[in-house]
Amino acid sequence: AIVGQSGTLYTFGLNNRGQCGMGKISNNVWHPTAIVNPSQNDPIVHVALGLQHGLALDGAGHLYTWGKGERGQLGQGQGTSMENTTAASVLKVVDFQLPSQKRRIILTGDDAKIKCASAGMNHSAAVTQSNHAFVWGKNISPPGPDDGNKAAVDSSAPRLVTGFPPHLDIVGVTCASHHTSFLLSDGSVWGIGVATDNGQAIMEAVVEMIPSGVIDMPVRQFVGHFDRTTVVGKDGRQVLEVQFWSHEELREDAALRPLWMDQLGREERVRFVSQGWMHKVVVTD
Repeated sequence: AIVGQSGTLYTFGLNNRGQCGMGKISNNVWHPTAIVNPSQNDPIVHVALGLQHGLALDGAGHLYTWGKGERGQLGQGQGTSMENTTAASVLKVVDFQLPSQKRRIILTGDDAKIKCASAGMNHSAAVTQSNHAFVWGKNISPPGPDDGNKAAVDSSAPRLVTGFPPHLDIVGVTCASHHTSFLLSDGSVWGIGVATDNGQAIMEAVVEMIPSGVIDMPVRQFVGHFDRTTVVGKDGRQVLEVQFWSHEELREDAALRPLWMDQLGREERVRFVSQGWMHKVVVTD
């Protein structure tokens, strides 16, 4: 996917699950093709791609999804006509609810506008202007009383993420394949999802992955890769990788400087890192 200078979103590649958002299913989209922007007046400012679904955020804070949705990764809400279905056309995500024992509290207006979003392999995440974090899709919710021995269950509706320290802004969110990381204004990183070491589902509340005072803020890049989260510090000299561990002992001092940094020149500054399943690309200034 490519976002042009005018804010037009172009996609190309495999489209057998509608993951190019063209409005129809096909084997491939061979050339960059513009997606029809549902908001029409607001440019696209950010795009995130999962395994077979995509998200786009426009300048007005509206979030859109498309592609494979059988595990709820499009966030269309439980009981809707588009719940757990594949969508070749772009859909708007609007069902951001706060838990309440008395009645549903749905965020509206500026509170419901999205400031950042990300896509994992089969799940999605977003943070609202009101500083609420949500996740939805495959294996992102604690099991209910009728779910047997399942460690986690799917959610087709955005689920509120809890457990953050009070009075701190969430300034970034990124999805790896099976976990989601959040960057807070004090430089700490918190996560939720399936642990790397033993597959334990940590869903009830976020846990701290990197304490404050470690990351050189503001960051150049905060991005989830296949099994880890990568952070590039403010001047490009600091790069940290952290995986999502189940045990508190493993999470202590878990942010490590990758070995490939030793292959760079002393004056090289990292601009960003992109990583696939078994390969990596590093771009420097």
